[in-house]
Amino acid sequence: MKVFLSISFLVIIFLCSCSSYKFPNATGSRVIPTTAVNSYFIDTAQTSVYRCKINAFKKDLNGTLVIKTLSVDEHRVALLSDFGQTVFDISILPNSYEAHYVMDDLNKKLLLKELSSLFRTLTQQQYSQESMLFAETQHWPVYVVGKSYYQYKERQLSLITWVLRNKARAEIAFTDFNGAQAQTIHIAHKRFPLTIELLFDAQQSVN
Repeated sequence: MKVFLSISFLVIIFLCSCSSYKFPNATGSRVIPTTAVNSYFIDTAQTSVYRCKINAFKKDLNGTLVIKTLSVDEHRVALLSDFGQTVFDISILPNSYEAHYVMDDLNKKLLLKELSSLFRTLTQQQYSQESMLFAETQHWPVYVVGKSYYQYKERQLSLITWVLRNKARAEIAFTDFNGAQAQTIHIAHKRFPLTIELLFDAQQSVN
């Protein structure tokens, strides 16, 4: 767990970038009727369980991630290590978070803020009134919420690009669908070397 201590100090270094973000191949945008995007975690009867692998600075942490939908705007996210220890237990709110428990090595304000923002982007339903325009008429739809982008493929949300201050902060990719359920979620931070791989555990999940 000591590897995560480095993140809280190095994250500041990676927060800034010289270029502004532009969605690839987009030619503009248009106003659309209000459209709900990211509806994967809105069912309050749902508890989603994933096998989780976190890689930070080429160090791995494996465990079980549990996401409980308390309301459309509130989710509780907990990570349990393979040794049965609670790594963190956090409530994700629309504009803040509440830490119920965090291991000492992770209990850094900046790091917790960044992690909670990642999980907020993953779980929070948003509403878009804007979509991107592309030269290719067959391009999959991409909806805009603020400065973040929600790309759909075959009517399923396949990629969220989280943008902050006009710079890509993270990408969340949903793959291997079984019906409406993405079996694999890949989270890649763009400002420091942090990735999170989630593999859906149907046997432990409650739907």
